[in-house]
This record gives sequence, structure tokens and C-alpha cells, in this order.
Amino acid sequence: MVEVYYLKLNKLIERHLYYKLLKFVSDNRKKRVKRFLKYEDAILSLMSELLIRYLIISKIKVSNDEIKFYLGEHGKPFIKLIPDFYYNITNTSGLIVCGIDKNPIGVDAEIIRPIDLNVAKIFFSKEEFKVLENANEKQREECFYELWTYKESYLKQIGTGLSKPLNSFSICYDKDEVYLKDKNEFVKGRYFKQINLNESYKIAVCFEENEFNNVLKEVYLKEVYLKDIEKLFLEN
Repeated sequence: MVEVYYLKLNKLIERHLYYKLLKFVSDNRKKRVKRFLKYEDAILSLMSELLIRYLIISKIKVSNDEIKFYLGEHGKPFIKLIPDFYYNITNTSGLIVCGIDKNPIGVDAEIIRPIDLNVAKIFFSKEEFKVLENANEKQREECFYELWTYKESYLKQIGTGLSKPLNSFSICYDKDEVYLKDKNEFVKGRYFKQINLNESYKIAVCFEENEFNNVLKEVYLKEVYLKDIEKLFLEN
């Protein structure tokens, strides 16, 4: 069953904690984190890996040192250690979201902010752009981000990233159901959900089996690093 967790970063982590936490992530993550020019972006990247490590240690009961990440053909990370364990992480301003399932899963989160809707002419299919045009003017931005997160979540679920153009497939609506059309054919075995956190964000999940725990579970910062983190990460 699909499970979705989120971590809110309402304030920046102090520098001494930042350096302490770096020792718990992979060498590749350390390099990525240190390349960011903005401290807040470095924190989002660091905490993204810490979140999935925390969830694995808490749920599967393996040690932090046993957790090794590998990259798929298009750069999607996965774990060989645990059979039938798939995850996907996304982050946006002040928020990290992680989805877990027994099958490949894709998650995307975006903060809703003003945007030039002409962007949709480039990245959306004709069908999707028509949905956007027909939306109430006051709801167009929200509609844009809903479609965008659905599309991104699908690309993350199949693991291609943007090597598959965003306008090469369509998100379609039928009453309360969401469908996927690729090469003018409906794609079976893909399900979509929007999860409501608050009015500032759109969060979409793409998954393979229609078994979804429609609850967004918050992981608090103190659980990830302020409360017995060394005991959790070093002793399990």
C-alpha cells in the first residue's frame, strides 16, 4: 500500500547541526549538498536523504551503514537491500515529500506561486492546455500546478525524468478520476492522487496498484535529527 510522508522545514538548520548531519548521508549526497550555492537548497537536499534513511531504519530495522543507494538508467535512485521496496522523494520551498510502495512510485510537490501560463503551451499537450483554458480564471494557477505535478509524478514513477518530453502524454479527467493517455491510447495500470496539505502546495502521487492510504503523515524534525539521532542512525 502506498504511504506518503512529509517533512516541513519552517526554519533553517543551524550550521553546527548541518555539519553533524552530513556524516549520516552517502558520499554522493555530500558532494551534491556542497555544490548548492544557497544554504536553504543544501538543507533541502541533505534532509531529503535523511528522511528516507529515517523511514527505512524505522520501518525495516536495518542499520544506516547498510543503506546503499544506486541509480537507474536515467538517474532515479533505488535500494537493492530491501526486496519490493520502492520510494520517491520530491522537495520544494520548505517541504520534502516521500512516497513508499511495493511497486515503483512517483511523487511531485510544487509550491503554488504566480507563473506565466504560456509555459503550458510548451510543456502541456493540446488536451491539457484546453483543460487549463476552460478553467475558471481564478483557478488557473491551481489547475496548472495540479496538471504539472501529475505529469512530473508519472515521469518519476517510470524513472525516465525529462528524457520523456512532458508534452508527449496527457493527463485526462473523467469526473473524479484521473487517467493517462500516451500516444493517443489510455495507459492501464497507472493511478494518480492529489494529496491536500494546505492551499500553498500541490502534491501528486503516481502508483501502479489501486491501494492507497489517503493520509499524509508528517515526520517532525525532532524525529529525524534532534531526538536520539545518533542512537537511531548508529546503533540500528
